[in-house]
Amino acid sequence: MPACRTVFPVSRGNGFIKRPSKEDFNRLCNDNLLPVAKVYRAMKVTGWEGRALSASVKDIIAKGDFDLEKKLSECTQRDLQGLEEHIGQEIPYFDRYEDQWPISVFIRRHLRNRVQLAEYRTRLRAVNFFK
Repeated sequence: MPACRTVFPVSRGNGFIKRPSKEDFNRLCNDNLLPVAKVYRAMKVTGWEGRALSASVKDIIAKGDFDLEKKLSECTQRDLQGLEEHIGQEIPYFDRYEDQWPISVFIRRHLRNRVQLAEYRTRLRAVNFFK
C-alpha cells in the first residue's frame, strides 16, 4: 500500500498530547454523542487538519483488506490493533499523541458507518480498475 501523501503540519509547540480519560475517550469515539469538531478540539488541531487526518484514515481503511462486513462489536482486538498499527506507520503525525489515541477514535467512528465505508471502498476500487 502506498504511503500517505497528505502533508500534515508540524506540531505547533503543543508538545505531547495525553490520552483523554476513559469516559471522554468513549464519548469521542461515538459520533452520536459528540460532533467531530470536539474530537478535533481534543486533538488540538484545526477543523481542516482534523478533516484531512480523518480522510486519510478512512482512505487507508478503504484501500486495505479490513473486513467491513463485521460490525465493530464483532471485530477482534487483534484486528483493530493491526489496523491501528498500520495507520500509525502510514501517518506518523499521530506519534505526537499518547498511544496514538486519535487513530482509535477515527477507526471507531468510521467503522460505525461501515456500510458507507464499504460503498466508498467499492467506488475507489472501481476507479482504480479503470486506471
